[in-house]
Amino acid sequence: GVIAFDFLDRITGEWTVLDAEWMSGFVDSVIKEHMLVWFAISIVTWFVAAYLVSRRTHIVNWKSRGMTTINITVNRKVDTAKLRELIIEKEKSTEERRYEGKKHMVKVTYEEPTPAEWGGSSPIVTLD
Repeated sequence: GVIAFDFLDRITGEWTVLDAEWMSGFVDSVIKEHMLVWFAISIVTWFVAAYLVSRRTHIVNWKSRGMTTINITVNRKVDTAKLRELIIEKEKSTEERRYEGKKHMVKVTYEEPTPAEWGGSSPIVTLD
């Protein structure tokens, strides 16, 4: 929206600063004597803005592709005392509790505090 408006402004509009006395030297030497210079400056500015927007979009897309989700189901005995110790040590981001009859289900999510141990990015772990 803003880029399109600025582009149309360069083609159809007129800058009020061009009429200012302090700008007249620049206007006469760059715009009036060399007809396409201002148009070229505008086009170059547009390409730079388009490149920056494209680059930012590429970086955001690249970061979103770097997210990996792994679900691991462990069907064996778990030492609940050690699991509780592990959970107590971690700073929990969420904790959900469900009650189904006599079953008490807890879902805990935490982020590992040291990214260096995980290759520079801390995993977010959810235990059900």
